[in-house]
Amino acid sequence: MDRHVCIPDINTTGLVAACKLLYKAGLMNEVDQTLGTYQYDLVDVGRQCLASIFCDLQKMVMVAYVV
Repeated sequence: MDRHVCIPDINTTGLVAACKLLYKAGLMNEVDQTLGTYQYDLVDVGRQCLASIFCDLQKMVMVAYVV
């Protein structure tokens, strides 16, 4: 089993944009920040962003390590 397998390629730029839009909507009072669904979505998209960014970084490190 390969322990260096990362999650499949995901549109990291799109995820970060979505996270920023969700956060901005909360700041601008376009959504009720106290709603559990908003909080869950914001945390979930943020988690997906971090996982995707880490995966991209891991791939770069693996390439640099091989060279």
